[in-house]
Amino acid sequence: MIDKLKYYARYNYILEIEIKKIENYFSLNNFEDFKESYIVKYVNDIINSNSFYRSYYSKYGVNINQIQTLNDVDDLPILEKDTVIRNSKKILGKFHNPIKFIGHTSGTSGTPLRVYRSFRSVIKENAYVWWYRRLNGLNYKDKKVSLRGDLDANELYKYDKTSNTLYISSYRINRENFNKIFSMIQDFRPKGILAYPSTLFTLVNLMKEKGQQLEIPLCFTSSETLFSFQKKSFEQYLNSVVLDWYGNAERTIALYSSNDRYFEPPLYSYFKILDSDCGIATTSLINTMFPLINYKVDDDIEICNDYSADKKSKIFKNIHGRIEDYILLPNGSKIKRLGYVFKGIKGIKFSQIIQSSQQEVLFNIVTDTDFDEKNLEKLKKNIYSRLGNEINVKISFIEQNEIIYTASNKYKLIISNLELQ
Repeated sequence: MIDKLKYYARYNYILEIEIKKIENYFSLNNFEDFKESYIVKYVNDIINSNSFYRSYYSKYGVNINQIQTLNDVDDLPILEKDTVIRNSKKILGKFHNPIKFIGHTSGTSGTPLRVYRSFRSVIKENAYVWWYRRLNGLNYKDKKVSLRGDLDANELYKYDKTSNTLYISSYRINRENFNKIFSMIQDFRPKGILAYPSTLFTLVNLMKEKGQQLEIPLCFTSSETLFSFQKKSFEQYLNSVVLDWYGNAERTIALYSSNDRYFEPPLYSYFKILDSDCGIATTSLINTMFPLINYKVDDDIEICNDYSADKKSKIFKNIHGRIEDYILLPNGSKIKRLGYVFKGIKGIKFSQIIQSSQQEVLFNIVTDTDFDEKNLEKLKKNIYSRLGNEINVKISFIEQNEIIYTASNKYKLIISNLELQ
């Protein structure tokens, strides 16, 4: 039932209506005034209907009846991730719609945030994604290859006829499987490829080793920082136009690339770059089921201080952040985004993954009283699902003060001590 709902959330007549709304925003002559009115009303509606925010703001002495401009929204207290984790059920409130989807953040502290999404918000999210893809020439039924972690380490590929998508496991891209994967993609002749930059870069490097190229007109990257050297490799070896979508699991911010700059999709979210602290205060405009207002994300965005009237957006130069090491498997596969192995595991306060040998990886975890043997076995199962069985996994229980931080006091989920070229 849920799989069918996910499909219909991606492809249905309501999606077309939502895409049309997005397109219509660009025809508004007074868009910035409309945007301010829309956001202020949205925030007021959330506060008036959500008891968590009324209680939370009262602690800071906020007069919730005096939120009338974007400056007033900017002045609202910053909402930290740990506060959301502790109060997720309160933020969800008494939302009685039985149809809801659950997403998770990557869990870089070892405790992923559970995010609730309504059916309508899933449709809205997909409307923005498909508005961007269609704007650049990729349609629903076009042939697509997906390298986005849809499959685990136990399944090499799967073809979904309904969406005309060839899914390839990002965990199985290595020298051993390269010839088969390359031939599948070449024979499939996709119009577009959807991928994590790190996963696609692994594939392209193998293509470079073999002296191979593909002809894929459109390359859509997302979920990680896209580096300029990766973009150049994709353009050269895939013969693609590379298009990047920046977002987060909480759906509180999105930016899309166009001609080496980034822009905001209209009324997806509202955010401000924090001057006094590294990070961005973000507000989702598409999910009233689990609303997040002035929610802090730690990524760093470089703004140009210019405005595009055509795009109805400020212009952003670069997106920094989400830079982390990866796990290198004995077969040459590079695995990132390992925060997902902690999904559904109770009792883990912090975690850190350290690799000092290509044959072994160490999971250091800090636990509380909820962690038991059942959760340990589930964690092992999740790890081997992502990494496979050819690398030795060691799990060690440590104290919180043993977590390693960088010289600038930044936390990293994955630390690689390998001497890599």
